[in-house]
Amino acid sequence: MQEATVIRILEKENNRRGDLFGLLMTDLFVALGYEPPRLNVHKPGRELDLSADHRLEPRRAFAECKATAKPIGGADLNKFVGVLDAEHKKKRPATGYFISLAGFTEAAIEQEKKRRRRTKIILLTGPEVVAELVRGRILIEKDRATELAGRLCATLDHLVLDLATELFAHERGWMWAVYYTQGKARTHVALIQSDGTPLARSLAEEVVAADGLCGGGLHKLTCLNPLPMPGVDDAPRVADALGAYRQYLENECGFIQLDGLPADSDVGSRRLRLQNLFVPLHLALTVTVGKATKEIGREAISAVLAEFPRLAILAAPGGGKSTLIKSLAVDYGDPSRHNQIITDLPQSDWLPLFFRCRELRGLARGSFAELLEALSQREPVRQHAAVFRASVDRALLAGRVLLLVDGLDEISDQGDRAAFVCTLRAALQAYPDIAMVVTSREAGFRHVAAHLAPICTHATLSPFDEEDIRRLSVAWHREVVGDTEKVRADAEELAATIARNDRIQRLAVNPLLLTTLLLVKRWVGSLPTRRAVLYGKAVEVLLMTWNTEGHEPIPDEEALPQLCYVASSMMIEGRQKISRPRLATLLQEARAALPTELGYVKGTVEEFIHRVEDRSSLLMMTGHDVEDGRLIEFFEFRHLTFQEFLTALAAVEGWHPGRSEKDTLGSVLDPHFEEDAWREVIPLAAVLGGKATEGLIQRLTEKVRDLEAPDQERPDSYTPLFLAFGNCLADEAAAHPETIRAGLREVIRLGNLLDNVAFTPVLAKGKYGPDFREEARKAFLQEEPEFAHLMALLMAVWWQEAETRDLTGLTRAAAWCFKQLKHSDRLSRCEGALCCSLLCYELLKNDEKKLPAFAESLHEGGDTLLPLIFSAEASEQYAAAMALVYLGECRAWFPPVEPNLLGQLFRLWRTSEHAEVRRLSGWALASQPLAPREDGRRLASVAQAEIEEMLQRYEILEDDDKIATLIVVWYRHALPDTELAQRARELTEGVDLNTIGPTLRELLERLGEKS
Repeated sequence: MQEATVIRILEKENNRRGDLFGLLMTDLFVALGYEPPRLNVHKPGRELDLSADHRLEPRRAFAECKATAKPIGGADLNKFVGVLDAEHKKKRPATGYFISLAGFTEAAIEQEKKRRRRTKIILLTGPEVVAELVRGRILIEKDRATELAGRLCATLDHLVLDLATELFAHERGWMWAVYYTQGKARTHVALIQSDGTPLARSLAEEVVAADGLCGGGLHKLTCLNPLPMPGVDDAPRVADALGAYRQYLENECGFIQLDGLPADSDVGSRRLRLQNLFVPLHLALTVTVGKATKEIGREAISAVLAEFPRLAILAAPGGGKSTLIKSLAVDYGDPSRHNQIITDLPQSDWLPLFFRCRELRGLARGSFAELLEALSQREPVRQHAAVFRASVDRALLAGRVLLLVDGLDEISDQGDRAAFVCTLRAALQAYPDIAMVVTSREAGFRHVAAHLAPICTHATLSPFDEEDIRRLSVAWHREVVGDTEKVRADAEELAATIARNDRIQRLAVNPLLLTTLLLVKRWVGSLPTRRAVLYGKAVEVLLMTWNTEGHEPIPDEEALPQLCYVASSMMIEGRQKISRPRLATLLQEARAALPTELGYVKGTVEEFIHRVEDRSSLLMMTGHDVEDGRLIEFFEFRHLTFQEFLTALAAVEGWHPGRSEKDTLGSVLDPHFEEDAWREVIPLAAVLGGKATEGLIQRLTEKVRDLEAPDQERPDSYTPLFLAFGNCLADEAAAHPETIRAGLREVIRLGNLLDNVAFTPVLAKGKYGPDFREEARKAFLQEEPEFAHLMALLMAVWWQEAETRDLTGLTRAAAWCFKQLKHSDRLSRCEGALCCSLLCYELLKNDEKKLPAFAESLHEGGDTLLPLIFSAEASEQYAAAMALVYLGECRAWFPPVEPNLLGQLFRLWRTSEHAEVRRLSGWALASQPLAPREDGRRLASVAQAEIEEMLQRYEILEDDDKIATLIVVWYRHALPDTELAQRARELTEGVDLNTIGPTLRELLERLGEKS
């Protein structure tokens, strides 16, 4: 019978001892299935309070943890039960743990057995803590540690294993102390790290020294841990070994092969140099600073690595994780190439140790030493294995190692994955100065996130921005097509085209998808501008035109019906991932439901799954999860875009579950009009639908007609139906002109929603743009114009006439606006005024520093607006008031004393027959800058003081009264006294003083008295 293991904390200083104890308890609760706990450490008494949330179940754990020398008695347990009772009263499930490394008194154990209350607690002693750490794969088993220790003394005779082992908690990690005796007296010891690696002698000596400071006797024993390997100090031999390893890294990491990508025979057969293609990636992460958290939205990998040298980087398939790891390996593997691929990397002499997880196999449960040994057996390192291993050991001890772990999620077995992560943890604890970058897909990372949380900063790869797209496009063309001036210009133009089209840009969010786009363009000769056409070409390329050496393409007529059936089924069920058994079931259903299309398909369902994933990666295995109690593979479409496209194609072709001969495209999609997940599917189907699109657009128009116009104060009700319908029109779904115009009229009726939706500029600039503008003009000129009509016309005008936002584009827009303001046509003047309002808004929102460059133009434009505000036409009053709102906000134009602008705005605000004119006139009044008579430009301090005094005096003022207050004060300080009486008459003309508030009436009377 084996003796129980004793845990010893090898630290004498109380604070550091408490820290080690806290780390040990953190690992314990991670092993028990909890997130990393929150600790409240009481260091002098070596005890701590702890709370943690369970990773899978909706409950929390609360614990009292003690590392005292004596067992815990019943009084301490009762005190903890009182704390736990308080947590139960908060109506959340809670589990109590009391951990005592020294155990519990017999009385305490008996007391807890008899406890009848619901606050029973789980008692854990030191040996039980060890058992949980082993079960949670934080530690290797005791028998395994003993076996490894036995190898260290295999050549020594007369040593007898002592069954009384110990577990040490040391700043270098957790380690087994395996003892041996001679003549019943302890004489030897072997220290085995938690992952199964015997400690290097230098590290073992640190542990022995720490034990001595704590009163232990390890220093009296012979240490069996290995000494440094002799004969490896020869500089030329070390240089040869590291040179061989550098060659290995170059062979493994220095090139990009278009594996799984659609490539012609020329491109597909070439190994493209990583250095010529890599685009530096950016990361987003959340870090804790004290008690606060800090969001870092987009930061260069070099800057993040400099601040956080231990990173776990997550991204979806194709995000560039592997390419990033390869780049770091090549960069740090060869000092002469440092910063050639990724600039501004930390200036460290790291030795990169590169591990590709999908190649680990049995080594996933091996020790760190076994991983290093396997690395030393790679070609051409094998010939220098001993010297290379010794060099690695020295680099580890010096903290000069960068661990690079690619594709953690590709360790398919969750147990293997957890064991491997614990090996990484043990290595980082043993060598606390080394750095690490590990990559994974998010799905595969969830199972081990808690294990890595205490030692890694988690980050995600940021999507490509316009500059990333440009750089990869240019680099790809230069490498694949040729390095000429024309090729570079074509690449720049292609990147600009992708960036301008929001829908196409969505397909370029990561390196894999952008490369697919570039290959589509190479294949078809141009980049389709309509999404459905582009997606169709991309799918065709993925299925048919990759490297065909040794592989046959999957015919469209065989692949598409099956993939469409699967995609639509998943979309109907609200799934983005599907298990292998369910996938096989759906494919079998598709073959039975579509006999015309699939009656003569060759090959089994499993063979089809393999072919689609292996050759196109259109549908790909993304990880493992539990279903019906079994760990099975799960699949996803490479990108949600492809799932949406195939679902749309399924609706058009009838390749979906439950199809009927009576189906129309509209009836198939109708149940999903209001589902957010389908708002991209519907416009794709509309473009693909051919003659069936007419009925779909009519049906959508009827549904949109039932939507209520949004409140202009809260125009944020973007229903999926409205967005889907707008995208149908923006994507130029083909229908009769009158059908399109009827749809456009409904969009214009809901014009409040057009300002912030992505389809507006696409619609305004597309084939239906002229009709959009014409219908918006008609609506704006009606007797009772609404704000929605103004917004619709504003969007149509802006995106057709002034689409760019740089200084040149805004200058061009300003010239167009002010030219229109002088036009003889009333509607053209209104369009100019509306465009002027958006010009000012863009300047305020995006870059106020550009305002001075427009000061003269805006001042001239403001003067040009005056005839419109004095017009008798409501449409001109309306458009001019809108422009004056934002001119006032810009403070770039100050109203002149003559003519009486403020008086006119006041009259419109109080007397106009049109509600929208009244609202915008009041808003324009409130936004105008006050100007005293002295210089006509600056706000007088006395005027400001009087305004503040009035507003304080009349605390209960309606918004209208506040506006009137500003007008009265402005007049009193801007005009000579002789003109005040005239202004008072103008302000009150047509206003029944009995109908306005007493405060406003008093202010107006005071204005008259001033004269």
